Amino acid sequence: MRNSLTMLGLTIAIAATLLTGWVQGRLGNRWGLPVDLAAAGERIGAVPERIGDWQLQSSEPFDDEVVRMLQCFGNFSRVYVNRTTGEAVRVELLVGPPGPTAVHTPEICHASRNHTLKDSRTAVRVRASEQPDESFWRVTFQSNDLEHSLLRVMYAWSGTDGVWRASQDPRFEYGGTQLLYKVQLAASLSGEEESSASDPCQRFLESLLPVLDATLFPPVTR
Repeated sequence: MRNSLTMLGLTIAIAATLLTGWVQGRLGNRWGLPVDLAAAGERIGAVPERIGDWQLQSSEPFDDEVVRMLQCFGNFSRVYVNRTTGEAVRVELLVGPPGPTAVHTPEICHASRNHTLKDSRTAVRVRASEQPDESFWRVTFQSNDLEHSLLRVMYAWSGTDGVWRASQDPRFEYGGTQLLYKVQLAASLSGEEESSASDPCQRFLESLLPVLDATLFPPVTR
C-alpha cells in the first residue's frame, strides 16, 4: 500500500512538472514561432500613415534590445499629429507570443525618475455601442519636474478575435493563443484637464480602431 501511494505521488509530481514546463514553454514560445506570426507582423506594417484627421509625423521600429525582450515579430512606434488641433499621440503596436507580450505594462515602463503614477488604472470603453466587450486601460502619469505636466496612457491587448481588452491578467487569459497584439497610446494633457473629451488618446482611438479592425483582423481570420 505504501509503495502504491509512493508511486502515485511520484507520478503526480512528474505530471505536474511536465505540465508546468509545457505551459512555460508555450507562453515563452520556446519551441519556435507560430506560422501565423509572420503574417501578423506584416499586417502591422500595413497600418496607414493617414488615419482620419491624424497624419503620421515620425515612425521607428523598436530597439533591438526591446525586440529581444518582447520577442515581438512585428512592431512600430509612431507619432501621429492631428492636422486640425496639432495634438500629437505616440502609438506603439506589436505582435508576439502571449507570454512576453502580456507582462510589460506602462506602469512599469513609465514609472521612473521622470514620471510618477498619478492614479490607478481605469478600464474605459471607446466604442461601447459597436464593441460592448471592448475596453482599454487608462492611466495618468505626472512628470517629476517643476512643470508637473500630465501624461495620459491607454493600452489593451487582443488575440486573433480582434477585440481589445483591458485584461486583469493577460498572461493567463491569452496563454492558450498563438499570438497576442498589444497597442499603447501616450499623449500629453493640457493643463489639469483629464476628461475623456479632452483626451487625445481616446479621440485618436476612435479613428484608429476601425483601421486596426480592417488591417490586423481581416474577415478570413476572425
